[in-house]
Amino acid sequence: MDVDEKILIETEQRSKSNTKRLDSLENEIDDIKSEQKAIYEIASSVKVLVERVGYVEERVEETGKKIDAQTEEWHRAEATLSEKIAKNQSEADRKTATNVNTIKVAIITAFFSAIITSVVAMLFR
Repeated sequence: MDVDEKILIETEQRSKSNTKRLDSLENEIDDIKSEQKAIYEIASSVKVLVERVGYVEERVEETGKKIDAQTEEWHRAEATLSEKIAKNQSEADRKTATNVNTIKVAIITAFFSAIITSVVAMLFR
């Protein structure tokens, strides 16, 4: 076997080895691309969730402000009504008015509690 043949055989063996290595590296690159695509999809989903949570937070804050304003208005109305009752009504009438106010507050509280619960439920969808 002469030197040229030996060099040719070695080169051919090296070529086969390099081909196997390249095939392996190409498979790894395909895997990395697939994983990168999955990471991108997760990041996109997280971005959408963050936007939705921000929207829900805004709605909860708006609802809270409305509840606070309505509660203050009811307290003022209750105070005014209580003053009028104290001046003009008998003890029985005062008790009835207090009960009516308590029922109003309970109904309104239940209503706004249901709204807040619905908003929170939307948050965790």
